[in-house]
Amino acid sequence: MIDKTLKPHRPLGLTIAILVAIIFYSIIPLLFTAQLLLVEAHMASMETEWYVDEDDTVEQIASGGNLTGGITRFDMIVQGVLAVIFLGVAFFAWRGKPRIMRHVYVLAVIITSLVTLFVTIFPSATGGLSGGSLDSFSRLLNPTVLVFNILLPLYVIWYLNRAPARAFYRGYYLPEELEAIQQMLDS
Repeated sequence: MIDKTLKPHRPLGLTIAILVAIIFYSIIPLLFTAQLLLVEAHMASMETEWYVDEDDTVEQIASGGNLTGGITRFDMIVQGVLAVIFLGVAFFAWRGKPRIMRHVYVLAVIITSLVTLFVTIFPSATGGLSGGSLDSFSRLLNPTVLVFNILLPLYVIWYLNRAPARAFYRGYYLPEELEAIQQMLDS
């Protein structure tokens, strides 16, 4: 006979859904923002004059430029804040408490995917003209981002609505689920 107080474990599919979403919606955006800020800080700390000998100095021919690819400081801050908020939602979804986190997590994944799709499909006007090897690489990457932004939310919605995930967030098995488990063990 199966124990009625049996607590459901976190299913493997739920673990995969949460970890992949954390990587895609939190870690990658935070690393991207950190890289841009580090490059910007490094370029700002460089000296503008170089001394050849005691009397002669060589000044730079030109300065300025946009090293962030048209991404403003405000965009970087918003991206970082959204990534940290998503990380917090994912933490509570990982814990499984409170029960509402299943729905909040699905909503967070959908909203983040829609925002990412919007930014991918409609690039900012400050991005400038395309050219060079990095832009051609990013054009190749865009279809991948589009497909991933469609498949990840579909997987999250599908898996979080399956019985094992619902039982995990509920914190207990329903009587019919316990009967099904007992029948599996008996056969």
